[in-house]
Amino acid sequence: MTGGARRGLLLIWALLVVLGWLAFQHWAREPLLTQLNQARPTAPTVLFVVMDTVRADHLSLCGYGRPTSPVLQALVADGAAHSCEAVAPGSWTLPSHASYFSGLPVPEHGAHFVSGDAQGAITVRSVDIRPLAPDFQTLAEDFRERGYQAVGLSANPVLQPATGLHQGFTDWRVAASFGPWYGDGLIAQLDSALRQADDRDQPLFLFVNISDAHDPWFGVPEGVDWLPARPDRLFYFETDPQTGRILPDGPWQRYVTGALSEAEAAAFRLRLIDDYDWALSRADATLGRVLDRLRAHGWQRAGLRLVVVSDHGEFLGEHGLLHHGHYLWEENQRVPLLIWESEGPSVVRFPDRVSALEAHDLVLRGARPQPARPIEAVAYPDATWQQQSGGKVGQHRSAALWTADSKLLWMDGARGAWPVDQPDNVALDLISADTRPQDLAALEALVQRALASGQGSVETDPALIEALRAAGYLE
Repeated sequence: MTGGARRGLLLIWALLVVLGWLAFQHWAREPLLTQLNQARPTAPTVLFVVMDTVRADHLSLCGYGRPTSPVLQALVADGAAHSCEAVAPGSWTLPSHASYFSGLPVPEHGAHFVSGDAQGAITVRSVDIRPLAPDFQTLAEDFRERGYQAVGLSANPVLQPATGLHQGFTDWRVAASFGPWYGDGLIAQLDSALRQADDRDQPLFLFVNISDAHDPWFGVPEGVDWLPARPDRLFYFETDPQTGRILPDGPWQRYVTGALSEAEAAAFRLRLIDDYDWALSRADATLGRVLDRLRAHGWQRAGLRLVVVSDHGEFLGEHGLLHHGHYLWEENQRVPLLIWESEGPSVVRFPDRVSALEAHDLVLRGARPQPARPIEAVAYPDATWQQQSGGKVGQHRSAALWTADSKLLWMDGARGAWPVDQPDNVALDLISADTRPQDLAALEALVQRALASGQGSVETDPALIEALRAAGYLE
């Protein structure tokens, strides 16, 4: 063999080595099984994402100064329609998810905290929890009727089958506690679920709850150029590691009861904001990874409709509150709403304010309902908050209604109405002189519906109580 021939063979061998290495690198990122056994959908995939605990005003998508939502921003740049002025129908996880799944306002489906005098309920600290009743049709059941398989994954442990939200799903997977399914944990579960879905000869409806923004937050790592490092976990209800019981002097209790000095409270709020903003950015990154996995499994080949919303926001010290739920201030209710379709820029147009319950319509039909849904929300008492705060917070019943130009709020008999471009009227009992009588009548009708929904016979699955206790909602 001539020298030239040997050099040619060596070059070919070197090229094969390089190509082999590149192929190995690719397969290391994309499992070979996934590549060889991809889905071949016959209809567009529908992906519904609830980004848990995301308040709109802390998203860079909505003008916030920190880069918390680059994935959401990229979707908008690619034609997604969005609103930063959507209002969640409930004040916490269960009622809002039940509304999104059923298409019903919270007082109509009744899946929420109910009054302690309800009959036939399993009670924890005078709190009864009503799951979504089986006679309400869910999105999963709607899609099953269309021939879809319905797969659901929740990183929020509250969404156990005992909530009734699993109705209609082919495959329903839920984390046992907050944390393990953040980021990598959720993506591993998603890959497992998609591998099973790939083998079914059906299009896919996929629901994913991304809970990275829900406490407990795991601090901020070193090297984030827009945040200081925050290495420690932060829990609202600190618990005894031996007994699991809530401690009476944790950070939540000390803040809401006013036990912190002004300087301590200010430093605590700054810490909360840093941890929360980093958690938001992780939730946004997880959304990007969910989209990447769907693409890798081939589920975008026939098109994709994506709807993103949140179930509630988060109090970061405003109104003397931490965590979320039980109050209808804007920090808890104002959430993002987005629809993106792979076929091109969305034709959906959102008004200045919109009910986040329209996520149900967007998922089901890719369009807003006509007429638009009323913008309303309700909230109910939580005896755990009352217990832990010495009665300072958690005992109120609330109902709120948003019109084109006003917010009207009822709280335990007190009423307030003020322009939507003004801060919340915490004092209440102040009704703007130009409030329309028909708006006050609509608020009163909502109040009556909300109060009626909080009463009556309740049968609560013990598994739901245990799931809420494990998630930190109940002691």
